[in-house]
Amino acid sequence: MTADPGKRLFSYLSKKTSLLQQYLSVTEEFIDALKQSETPAPFLLKRESLIQEIENLDRSFQARLGRPGQGPPDLSDIPREAMRASLDSMRRVLAEAGSRDKALTELAKEESDSLRGDLLRFRTARNAAQGYGKAGGSEPRFLDTRK
Repeated sequence: MTADPGKRLFSYLSKKTSLLQQYLSVTEEFIDALKQSETPAPFLLKRESLIQEIENLDRSFQARLGRPGQGPPDLSDIPREAMRASLDSMRRVLAEAGSRDKALTELAKEESDSLRGDLLRFRTARNAAQGYGKAGGSEPRFLDTRK
């Protein structure tokens, strides 16, 4: 980071916090959609795009920092309180996103278990219905051997 590392750092932190808040809101909408038995595809795509944006933002920020051998940039002119507030804000959003992700995972597991149970009942009923129609083996064959 060459020009004013403080402004660039705060810009990075605010962009990342904003993307994380969007991720959190999409996750909450995803949970609501699963509870109402709506299709989850648009929410999955939106979450994936937000994850990609966050990863791209992280990569670009790390590229601006330079090589690891150069050492960290000089951030002595940045007020500690502002930096701490920005990091605490991001930490809160990450904690909330983590708890929402756990809730989403549990909800998806419950849905998966429910679908497995339904499939098992369906297979059992189908197998029973097919079993009743069978005669119990192959039909006997009689060969005429008199010739």
